[in-house]
Amino acid sequence: GAHVPTKSDAETAKQRYERAMQSLGSDASLTMSQLVPLCSEGYGRACNKAGYLTQKGTGAKRDLSQAKTYYLIAIEAGHLKSFISLGKLHLEIGENAEAIEAFEQAADAGLVKGTAILAWAHAAKRLGRLSDPESGWNTLKQLAQTGQRDAEILLLDVVSRTKNKTADIDAIVKAVHVRWRNDDAKAAEALSRYFRIIGHRRGTLAVRSALLETHGLRDKVRIEEGLYLAAAQHPGNFWSLSEKMVRSAPKAMFSRALVVSAKIDKNAYVRIIQKELGALGYPVGRPSPYMNRPLIRSINAFCRDHLKSHTCRYGPLKSTTIKAVAAKLAAIRSAG
Repeated sequence: GAHVPTKSDAETAKQRYERAMQSLGSDASLTMSQLVPLCSEGYGRACNKAGYLTQKGTGAKRDLSQAKTYYLIAIEAGHLKSFISLGKLHLEIGENAEAIEAFEQAADAGLVKGTAILAWAHAAKRLGRLSDPESGWNTLKQLAQTGQRDAEILLLDVVSRTKNKTADIDAIVKAVHVRWRNDDAKAAEALSRYFRIIGHRRGTLAVRSALLETHGLRDKVRIEEGLYLAAAQHPGNFWSLSEKMVRSAPKAMFSRALVVSAKIDKNAYVRIIQKELGALGYPVGRPSPYMNRPLIRSINAFCRDHLKSHTCRYGPLKSTTIKAVAAKLAAIRSAG
C-alpha cells in the first residue's frame, strides 16, 4: 500500500519544503522542481504550493487543469486548506457552483476563512447568477464584528469594489488599521484600496504612503497604489514620476503598471509609450505628452507587427488597445 508518512518523515518533509521555498524569489522553477517530488511523496502542503505556482504561471507553465490536480492531491493528503485554494481557482475561471461547493467543504472542515471568502464572493457578486449579495454582506459583517481577520479585510474589499459609501464600517476600518500596525500585509493592501476609493479620515496621504512600505506587500498592490498615490501627491509632476515607476517596475508588473498609469493620466501613458516604441526603433517624433501623428503611426505599425490586425482598430487611446500594447511590450521586455 501507499507509504504513510511518520512524524520523522513529516519533519524532514517540512525541512525540504522550507528549503524549496528559499529559492522562490530568485528561481521559482527550482522551487517547483523540489515541490513536485515532495507532493508525490504525500506532503500536502507542497502539493498546495505547487498548485498555486502552476495557477499563477510562476516557475512553471500556467496550467489551470494541472493546478486543480495538485489541489485535489493536497486535499487527499489531508491538507484541507486546499479546499480554499480550489475554490479560488474555480472562481477565477467562472465555475461558480464548484467554487461554492469547495468553500462550503472548507467551512465544513472547520475553516472559517472558507465561510468568509464565500460570503465575500456573494457580496461582491463574483458568483454570477448564483450570487446572493445581501446574504453575503450580512454573513461577512457578522463575522467581521466577531473579530475574524479574513472577514474584516474582505469586508473592506467588498466596499471598495461596490463603492458603497453608505456602509458604516468605522469599527472595522479601525480594527484593520490595528492589524496593519502589527505588520499584517493583507490589512495594508485592503486599507490602501479602501482609502483611495472610498476615502476616510484615517486615510491621509501620509498614512497611504506608510501603508505602501509594509513588509510583504505584493508588487501588484505596491505599484498600482503607488501610482495612484503619486498622482494624488504630485498631480503636476505625475507624468515624469509615473514614467520612472512604470519603466523600473519588475518585468511581471510592467504591463499592469502601464495600464494603470493610462487610467490615471493619458498624457503620462503617451510619454511612456513614446519612449518604449522609440527604443524599439519606431519613429515616434519629438518628445511630447500629447498623441501626435508620428506616434499614432508608430502605434499602428507596432500593432500590425505584433498583434492581431483588429486589436487596435478603435484607436490608440482606447482601453483594449492600451491593454494589448502594454501586454505585448511587457512580453518583449521579458524576452529581452
